[in-house]
Amino acid sequence: MTHGIVFGLVLGKPIGIIAATWLVSRRALGGFPLSLPWPPLFGAAIVAGIGLTVSLLIADISFEERTLEDAKLGILAASVIATILSWVTFRIVERLPRRVLLAGRERVAPPIEDLLDPVDPEVDHIRGPQDAPVTLLEYRGLRVPHCGRAEPVVRGLLAGFGADVRIVWRHCR
Repeated sequence: MTHGIVFGLVLGKPIGIIAATWLVSRRALGGFPLSLPWPPLFGAAIVAGIGLTVSLLIADISFEERTLEDAKLGILAASVIATILSWVTFRIVERLPRRVLLAGRERVAPPIEDLLDPVDPEVDHIRGPQDAPVTLLEYRGLRVPHCGRAEPVVRGLLAGFGADVRIVWRHCR
């Protein structure tokens, strides 16, 4: 049990992530863009082997007594091993020549735009500093009861994050 979990988390997850990414990025199978160039993607796949909380939850639901203890040991060992391998992988990636580091860069998806329609102080209702680094965009309807129930949460966000967040409220159309 222990060895199987370590193998699955440390080798299986990264192999599965890399193989699935390679497959879906093939033109014949959809040609989806990459989220990262290949070298950092390898590091990110290895990080996925750190499956602590969800793995422990599933093991706790699935196993009992000695088998549960073996599963927990495997999960903890895999998390430690995956952490060390991730660190080593990212140190190696840092030292790669630039041409290797950017392998696959031409197929990386463009970054997601934050806001399709920019904030307009003449139309939008803005709470918080105008130059806050984070904007939370909320669409509200005046006749929608759930929108009114969100107000305590909005106040809490503004109080908790201060100058770091602004909340923009737009009418539902």
